[in-house]
Amino acid sequence: MESISNKAWAMLEQVLLLQNVNESGLKRISKKFIAQKYTQSRTIIKEKESLKMIFIVDGVASIGKRYCLTRWELKAGEFYGEELLRSPSAKAKEFVKAKTDVEALILDAEALQGVVSEYKLHISKQIPVSSKYEINHLSMLKNVS
Repeated sequence: MESISNKAWAMLEQVLLLQNVNESGLKRISKKFIAQKYTQSRTIIKEKESLKMIFIVDGVASIGKRYCLTRWELKAGEFYGEELLRSPSAKAKEFVKAKTDVEALILDAEALQGVVSEYKLHISKQIPVSSKYEINHLSMLKNVS
């Protein structure tokens, strides 16, 4: 069975904002992820709450806005919350809810900033990050499987 840290590390390698972080730095960040399981319909992130970075390991999550009928899905190998890497105080612009039972790896701002500060990791600020799920705009969705 693959460890949480190894799963997270493999996924982090695909995050564009972390392209300047070396292997050692990625491994340190990956150790800060927490595995969580969510039952169907459970909210993972509420709109306007502190942003978290989520990597879907298994299952499907739904992403949307409160008064918008349009929904997007995150499947195994995909992630949400890359903006956290640029702005630790960022708030979620969408909600994330488990559409099926979901296993996810979660990284919050406090854990990320602790490792970035402690090891003086350089996170790229050059790659533009906007809300991944603005209407008809999925350009930031990454598939890392």
